[in-house]
Amino acid sequence: MFSGSVIGSAALVSLALFGAYVSRTGIKIGDVLTPKAFIGLIVGAVLPYWFSGMTMKSVGSAALKMVKEVHRQFNTIPGLMEGKAKPDYTYCVKISTDASLCQIIPPGALVMLTPLIVGTLFGVETLASVQAAAKGDTKGDPLKDTSSPSCNILIKLMAVEPFVFSLFFAAHGGLLFKFI
Repeated sequence: MFSGSVIGSAALVSLALFGAYVSRTGIKIGDVLTPKAFIGLIVGAVLPYWFSGMTMKSVGSAALKMVKEVHRQFNTIPGLMEGKAKPDYTYCVKISTDASLCQIIPPGALVMLTPLIVGTLFGVETLASVQAAAKGDTKGDPLKDTSSPSCNILIKLMAVEPFVFSLFFAAHGGLLFKFI
C-alpha cells in the first residue's frame, strides 16, 4: 500500500512538471506517429523495465553475497549453530552498505543520462514522449516489491531533469534530426 501511494505522488508531481516542461518549451502535443514522438515513446516504455531490471539484479547480487557470508560464518564460527556464539553482524552490514552504494551507480547513470542524451540528440518533442511513456508505464507485481521505491526516483527525475534543461534542448536539441 505504501509503495502505491509513493508512486502515485511521484506521478502527480511529474505530471505537473511535464505540464511546465511543455509550457516552457512551447511544443505542441499532437501526433504520436511522428518519428520524434515514436522514438521517445519507445525509449520511455523501455526505461522503467531497464531500470527495474538493473535494480533487481543489484538486489540479487547483494543477497547472494550476504548468503555466502552467512554460510561462511556458520561454517567457521564455532558454537554459532547452537546459539552459543555471536555472528559477525558488522561484516554483514558492510556487505549491504557496500552493495547499495556500488550497485546504485548504473541505474542512477541511466536515469541521469537518458534525458540529456535524448534531449540533445532528438530534441524537446522526443524528450516529451520519453517523459510521458516512462510515467505512464506500469510494472507487474514482481517489480513492485523490488523496484517500487527506486521507481519513485525514476519518475521524479524523468520529470525534473528535462524541465531544468528544457531551454537548452529547445535551442540546441535535435542534433540527430538536423543531419537526417
